[in-house]
Amino acid sequence: MKVVFAGTPEIAVPALKAIAPVHDLVAVLTNPPAESGRGRKLCCSPVEAEARNLQSQGKVPVILSPEKITDSIVESLKELKPDILICFAYGKIFPKKLLEIFPKGGINFHPSLLPLFRGCAPIPFAIMSGKTETGFTVQTLGEKMDCGDIILQKTIPLGEDITAGILENKASLAAPEMLLEALSLIEKGEARLVKQEDEKATYCKKIKKEDCLIDWSKNAREISCKIRGLSPKPGCYTTYATDKNPVNILYILNCCIFEDSIQEEACKGLEIGTVVGYDKERGILVKCGEGFVSLTVLQKPTKKPLDWKSFMNGERDFLCKVLGKKPE
Repeated sequence: MKVVFAGTPEIAVPALKAIAPVHDLVAVLTNPPAESGRGRKLCCSPVEAEARNLQSQGKVPVILSPEKITDSIVESLKELKPDILICFAYGKIFPKKLLEIFPKGGINFHPSLLPLFRGCAPIPFAIMSGKTETGFTVQTLGEKMDCGDIILQKTIPLGEDITAGILENKASLAAPEMLLEALSLIEKGEARLVKQEDEKATYCKKIKKEDCLIDWSKNAREISCKIRGLSPKPGCYTTYATDKNPVNILYILNCCIFEDSIQEEACKGLEIGTVVGYDKERGILVKCGEGFVSLTVLQKPTKKPLDWKSFMNGERDFLCKVLGKKPE
């Protein structure tokens, strides 16, 4: 089939690479170059970079990276006579006029078990919700976001060690196989479409900086899920005071729940957010509203992430600090 692939970030690159040798990839649609890195240099998207590589091999004749999908963009794609549109993390809703040029419609890989976690941040929200499983969906594309018919789904467990980065990698690896299977079913006329149960739908919003601040009054499980759900990016953060600065930012990139009834009894009188000590196997222990979390990966702004032992070597007075406490 003649395919147009739409995607932008690194997570979508393996799917593009897998589809290129199997189908006639007539065009790649991606977001325009954006500022990136410390120097804020203008860089093309990871999908565009891979598309250029494929183009050098004669596999992608057209690469488009518009700010908006205009009538001229639609006409340019229409002239290629594509059969189907494949989307993975493109980042924009497709207008009806674009979808109408594809005889076999469009399909989208969404990293959640739809209708759960419709929207732009399904991976973080699946982990932050505290659910024990999530998954991936290939759905048909429509005018409304993530409301298409389900073609394929795959369920995966969400363990206590899963971060958003790990889950994103799992999604990136699952997408090529699932999209190729869906394309095969569509080409053979064997795709069985299942309507989503809209009454069961949940939604996730765009994550803002204020959403990343840790509230230590929450219980240990909620805090652990939030830290892992926002790791490595944008990263949860807290504050702590030093003699030099009353408000220091500290990113917490990984943690685990620490259960110890003896420790809990010994720390009853301490403030919530207190760094109560460390466990040689688990990390830096912090008192939560209920229970403890052990911090395992920490990062100061503009610095590299550190394992907890390396961090403690440079912050020997970190014990007994109260995290998240507002300066008096």
